Amino acid sequence: MPSKYSLATPFLALCSAAVGQLTQPQLNSWRQPSFGYPETTDGNVGTFKSLDLSQARFSLLFNNYDNYAGLYIQSSSANFITDYKVDAVIRNADPIVGRVCGATSNFTLITFTDPATGNPWIRTDTMFVNVVNTLGSNSNAIINEIYPIYQGDSIFDPGNTVPCPPGGPSPPATTTTTTAIPSSTTAPPTGTATQPPASLTVPGHPEATLARWAAGTTSGGFTLSPILIDATGYIDDYDPSTADTPGSTFSFLFNAAQRYRGLYVQAPAGSAAGIPALHITTYDNSIRTSWTVGTLAADPTAEFAVIRFVDHTGVEATVSLDELFFAFDGPAAPIAEIYPIYEGDTIVNV
Repeated sequence: MPSKYSLATPFLALCSAAVGQLTQPQLNSWRQPSFGYPETTDGNVGTFKSLDLSQARFSLLFNNYDNYAGLYIQSSSANFITDYKVDAVIRNADPIVGRVCGATSNFTLITFTDPATGNPWIRTDTMFVNVVNTLGSNSNAIINEIYPIYQGDSIFDPGNTVPCPPGGPSPPATTTTTTAIPSSTTAPPTGTATQPPASLTVPGHPEATLARWAAGTTSGGFTLSPILIDATGYIDDYDPSTADTPGSTFSFLFNAAQRYRGLYVQAPAGSAAGIPALHITTYDNSIRTSWTVGTLAADPTAEFAVIRFVDHTGVEATVSLDELFFAFDGPAAPIAEIYPIYEGDTIVNV
């Protein structure tokens, strides 16, 4: 997932501009319920729908007409979707209104054109997102979330696709038999799971208790704890006896913002890699800005480190955020645990 995308807290875009003017996506909630696959329109990036690639047609069915300029689609599996065609019911016809080919990351823009009028928007109550191919021609197609772009919205173009050939995209000649599931469930743990301790403290600092990630649900019933992309729950389970080696980039997405002073990072005991080099970016919807909120220097001799967050001006601060995008600045390395440091928590150097 590109580090600048805001995926956890949709909000309504209020301005009007051409494609490409925005530097960040502005993600809408749906104005009405969809009677297709609710997992893809519920605003919750932790839910998903998986369909066999040969029959991957995701329906968006509504009771009322609206004007749509396109869609943003989040496909956060290890084999994300690369090629789409969207058709819609318009004036008793079912034309293709949008295509995407060769997407190189898992957040994709599809813009619409009404083939009868040439308008850069359509008026419809029925759309179908047809998946043509996935990374590696995987046999399953997974969509976490589809966000509407309404007529008049500003549009962010991530620039991660290529022009489609005439009539394209085309389905793959062959497909593999691998089954794709969200990558947060695929990687095996390192070590043997044990009963997590009731409470942990920073090594050498008994006054600094390590916090657990917030549990429970939002008022809308969505989970508060991190939704991990390209990493497993072994790095946020409050159990340093388990570990995971995430992908070169991995993400923590949240359905509600919390206020953080930083993070503690723990490497597995005896790991030859120690603490890896990485940086973390986030995005603030209120100021529409992304920035590097924290960095970590490599230390092969250490098993524990602290990351103090900075605001978008580079000043150490408590930051309200609903997403964390991690990227290794060297080889990916095993991580035993990432602990949050909330506002009011004790933070110490280690």
